[in-house]
Amino acid sequence: KGHPISETMWQQYNIGTGRLTVTVNPPGKDIPLGTKIYLTCNVEGAKIKYSTDGSNPSWGIEYNPSEGIFLFQGTQTLKAIATKDGYITSDVLTEEYNVYSPGFTANTSEGYEINFYITDYDSKTCRVEGIPYSNKSSVTGKVTIPETANGFRVTEIGNSAFFTCSMSEIIIPYSIDVIGDFAFVQCESLSKVSLGSVRTIGQQAFDGCTSLTSVNLTGVQHIDRSAFVNCTSLKTITGFNDVEYIGKSAFEATPWMGKLPDGPIYLGKVLYKYKGKMPDNTGIDVKSGTTCITDSAFYFQPGLTSISIPASVTYVGPISYCENLNFIKVDDANEVYDSRDNCNAIIETATQTLVAGSNNTVIPPAVKVIGSEAYCWLDGIKELNIPDGVDSIGPNAISRCHELEKITIGKNVKTIYCYPYNWGWTIKMSDIDANPSILENGMWGLEKLKTITVAADNPYFDSHNNCNAIIDTKRNCLLVGCANTNIPTSITDIACSAFQRNGCTFDNNLKPITGMTSIVIPDNVMRIGASAFASHPLKHVVLGKKISWIGNGAFYTSGSEILDVFTLNEFPNKISEKAFSSKTYENATLYVPIGSTINYMTTEGWEKFQNIKEFSATGIVSISALTRTEVIPTFSLSGQRLSAPQKGINIVGGRKVVK
Repeated sequence: KGHPISETMWQQYNIGTGRLTVTVNPPGKDIPLGTKIYLTCNVEGAKIKYSTDGSNPSWGIEYNPSEGIFLFQGTQTLKAIATKDGYITSDVLTEEYNVYSPGFTANTSEGYEINFYITDYDSKTCRVEGIPYSNKSSVTGKVTIPETANGFRVTEIGNSAFFTCSMSEIIIPYSIDVIGDFAFVQCESLSKVSLGSVRTIGQQAFDGCTSLTSVNLTGVQHIDRSAFVNCTSLKTITGFNDVEYIGKSAFEATPWMGKLPDGPIYLGKVLYKYKGKMPDNTGIDVKSGTTCITDSAFYFQPGLTSISIPASVTYVGPISYCENLNFIKVDDANEVYDSRDNCNAIIETATQTLVAGSNNTVIPPAVKVIGSEAYCWLDGIKELNIPDGVDSIGPNAISRCHELEKITIGKNVKTIYCYPYNWGWTIKMSDIDANPSILENGMWGLEKLKTITVAADNPYFDSHNNCNAIIDTKRNCLLVGCANTNIPTSITDIACSAFQRNGCTFDNNLKPITGMTSIVIPDNVMRIGASAFASHPLKHVVLGKKISWIGNGAFYTSGSEILDVFTLNEFPNKISEKAFSSKTYENATLYVPIGSTINYMTTEGWEKFQNIKEFSATGIVSISALTRTEVIPTFSLSGQRLSAPQKGINIVGGRKVVK
C-alpha cells in the first residue's frame, strides 16, 4: 500500500510434447572391473549428466558417448538425467552396481599357484588363465586343476593358459567343458592328459607336446584345427565315438596318423581326410551316418572326379585343390545342403551359399554367396559367370583355376572378401581403408585369364572403359587385374595380389611363358599392395608421381629380373624393404627425377638400390617416352669416383650423403 504496482515478471517455458528417457547398458548388476557402461537417450542431441556416488546427477559429469563410464571396484550407485530444450526432462535413472575384480589366484592340490578369471559372477563360474609366468619353470610334475576355486566352478581352460609349461601330467576335472586355443602349446614334457568330460578342444591346443604318447577322446565332440599337430610321440588315440567335428590337420605329424592305411579315414562320424594319393578317376561316396567332412579332406587330390554327400552330413568344409572334380551330388533328403537342379555343386540351403563347386557347376539363380575356396584349383573351367543373384564372393573363392580365361561379375555383387596379407584374418574388400597392409585380392593364380567384366549397373564394383579389371568403385582400388588390364588413370590403390600370376603362364620349371614385361603405374596411384605384380616377367617399371607405399614382394619377378625402374616422384615416401627382389636392388637401375638422387638414397626401401641415375621426367606416358641422363658424380670420402653410392658416407653432387 502506498507503493506503485510493479510490472509482472514472467517467462515462457516450452515443455514440449515429449518426455526424455535415459537407458543404460549393462543395467545394474554384478560386473567385472573394467566394464564400460553406456547411456543413451530416446531423443538425439539430448544432454546427459551422471553421478557415480548417488548424488544429484544434474550437478554431475556430462556424459561422453565415445568414452562410456568406468566404475571403481566395490558397490556404487549410478544416477543419470537427460535434458533438452523443448522436451520434458527425464526421470532420474538409478542403478546399483557391484564391481568386482575378475581375476584371482588359487592353488592346486600339488601347491601350484594358478590364475583364474571369473566368467559369470551370478552363476559362479570361472576359467583357468594359467600358471603365473614367473612360476612356469618350477611346475615340473603332475598338475590337478581344481573343480572349484574360491567358490567358483571351473568350466574352461583359457587360450594359451599353459603355453610352454613344464608339467608332465595334467588332470582336468569333470567340470571343464572347453580347452581353449593354444592352451598347452609346446608343453614338451607333458606325457599324460586326463580330459575328464571336455567337449571342445581348441585350435593347436596340444601343438608340439612332443612327449604325449596317448589320448582318450571319449566325450569330446569338437576338435579344432591342428589340435594335436606335431605331437611326435603320440601313437595311440581312442574314443572317437562322440566326435562330431574335426578341423584341418588336427592329427598331422603324429605317429598315430602315420600308421593309418591309405584311403578315406573316418574318425567317429567325421570323414577326416583321404590319406595318400587317389587313383585317377576316383569317385567318393561318403559313408551314410557321416556328419562332418573336414576342411580340405581331399586337399590336392587330382584323381577325385566325383563325390556324393549323404543325408546325414551337417558340415562340409571347402573341397579345394581337386582340379579334375567334375560331378557333385547331395542326397535329396539332406536338410542342410543341396545340389538342386543337378547343378554339380554343394549349396548350404539356409544361407544360399555355394560351398563347393566343380568343373561342371551351373550356379543356380537363388545362390547369394560364393563361399571360401568354392572354385579353388579347378582346371576344367574356361569361363565363369557370377549371376545377378550373388551378392558376396568369399576368400579365395576363385583362385588357381589355371584354364579360366573369362570372369563376369553380376550387378548385385557388393562384397568381395579376401585373406589379408597377415594370414588368418578376413576383411571386406568394400571396406578397405587407407591402410595399405590390408589391401588384398582373393582372385589370383588365374594363369590364362584374359577378360574381366563387371556388370555396367553394379553400384559397388566396375570395369569402366573396358579396362579388364575389377575396380572398387567407391575407393578407386583395383582389386583384380590380368596381363590385358589397362589401369585406369583414376585409380588410387592397387590391391595385394591384384595381378599375381593372372594371365601369366609357366613352363615345367616355373619360368614364365606369357605375362607382363612392362608396366606404367598412373600418376594418381598412391599405394601398391603386397605381391601386386608378383610372378610376372617384368623388365621395365614406371611409377607415377604420387606413390606413397609399395608392399612386400609387389614387384617380385619370376624367371627374369627387372632391368630398370623409373619413378616420377621427386620426394619419395618410404616403401617396404622387400618391395623388389634382392637381384633387382643389386642389378636394376633406378631412374629418378633430376635433382632427387639424394632423396632416394636416404629414404627407407629406395636406398637399397645400388644403381641410381637421374632422368628428365617431363611428359612421361610410356616406356618409350623415357629420356635418361647421366648419373650425378659420386665419390668416396677418399675421392675415388664411384659408379653408384656405396654403404657409408658418399659425396654426391658435392654433398655428404649417408647410405
